[in-house]
Amino acid sequence: MKKLFSKKAIVAVIIAVLIAASALAAVLAGGSGFLSTGLETIFSPFKSAAASVAEVCENLYGYMYEYDSVVKENEELRAQAAGAGESEREIALLEAENERLRELLDFGSRHSDYVFSPSAVISWSSSNWDSYFTINSGSANSEVAVGDCVITSSGAIVGVVTSVEATTSTCRSVIDTGFSASVTLSNSGSTASVSGDYSLMRSGTLKLEYFTDSNKILTGDAILTSGQGGSYPPGLLVGYVSSINTGSDGLSQYAVITPAAELDSVVDVYIITDYAIGE
Repeated sequence: MKKLFSKKAIVAVIIAVLIAASALAAVLAGGSGFLSTGLETIFSPFKSAAASVAEVCENLYGYMYEYDSVVKENEELRAQAAGAGESEREIALLEAENERLRELLDFGSRHSDYVFSPSAVISWSSSNWDSYFTINSGSANSEVAVGDCVITSSGAIVGVVTSVEATTSTCRSVIDTGFSASVTLSNSGSTASVSGDYSLMRSGTLKLEYFTDSNKILTGDAILTSGQGGSYPPGLLVGYVSSINTGSDGLSQYAVITPAAELDSVVDVYIITDYAIGE
């Protein structure tokens, strides 16, 4: 949209109004006699209005000054970024990376025994029968080993390493039918088992079974690895309960779990290469 008035024109109007308001105030305040009385009578209805207009103009001028300061600061930041040879996209990527590192730092502070190794997902291999992905960490460039968990910066489990090459590793995702883990429910603290399921894998979800009290399971409950059995470290976020259903036998119940990790878009991941095994 085109500007109706230029900045110079607005400033000129403001100055003119302020001068006029000041002159009028001086005349009314300093005059005497018949002329002063006449002017007071004529301009009295406009005196308060003039003061209000002057106040508005002063506020508008202050706003314009602050706006110019912000614009100048923004231009200086852009110049600094350009001087550093970084595009806006690169800066955004750096900010996102910093946010992930802050999340990892927060997660790591709650699990000080975990040792992390950064990595990245470079490809996915999914079908109706399995769900695997490849990361750019291998025996030649990291400490990755078969059985290591792959997580996001917030501690959401993406999968587990199944084979290691020199510079890459293949991982089974949490929705693959070969994935299973002992878990705890955040709401009740009770234990259960979570695993991949053929019928659910197509929708990107997995199944929670073998819980003792279905009344304690609520939609939205967080599902965390329990650490029992030594297969997975405790405290990894598997996902959230999205629904509770009755099994095909009409008696048993199971819950559908939506993974906490966004499998369709996750790129930057971290490998837990070591952790303390509880007694």
